[in-house]
Formats: sequence, structure tokens, C-alpha cells
Amino acid sequence: MDRLETYIEFWGNYVPEIQGIARAIRIASETENAARAAWDDRMGAVHDACRDIIGRLHNDGKLADGWSVDEAADLLWSMLSIGNWESLTVDRGWTVDQYVKRMQTLSRRAFVRDAE
Repeated sequence: MDRLETYIEFWGNYVPEIQGIARAIRIASETENAARAAWDDRMGAVHDACRDIIGRLHNDGKLADGWSVDEAADLLWSMLSIGNWESLTVDRGWTVDQYVKRMQTLSRRAFVRDAE
């Protein structure tokens, strides 16, 4: 569980540093193959991290009932998408701290067996 919360804290605080370039790559990826490959590579790395975290929960017997590792990793990855981060912090005015704490709570409740 600590790994899950630590990753969300890292990611939530890292996105502001890359938000501008991420937006530019996302826009360019609609028409440019190289940008698409770069975007897919970076988002693939985020997905790999999510899968590793969920896999460790599973291996430790802490993954909540009803989840496969792949489905839980996919949902975590989607929850942490830069688009979701922008929607909450830019469009809805959440602070980065609010984003991090809410995503940690939501993820813990969704993915960790017997979480609060």
C-alpha cells in the first residue's frame, strides 16, 4: 500500500513539471507518428509502473477482491492520466495536494483489501 500512495504522490507532483510538454506531444500525436510513438512510450512506462504496484499488492495478498491485476492496473493508469489531472487541477481548481490526497484515498479504497 505504501508503494501505491508513494507513486501517486510522486506522479501528482511530477505532472505540473511536464504538463506543457505533455499537452504539446498529445496534440502533435494526432498527426505525427513520432510524437505518437513518444506519447505511447511514456504512457506505457506509467502503465508499467501501475501494473508493478498492483502486481505487488496481489502478490502480498492485499489486492481487493474482484480485481485481476490487469484490470486494476488499467484503471489505476486511467485514474492517473494527465487528462484527469488537468480536469481536476486546471478545470476544477483542485490544488495538487488535494489531487494527491484524493487519488491516494480513492486508490486505496478501490484496490487494497480491507482498506479504510
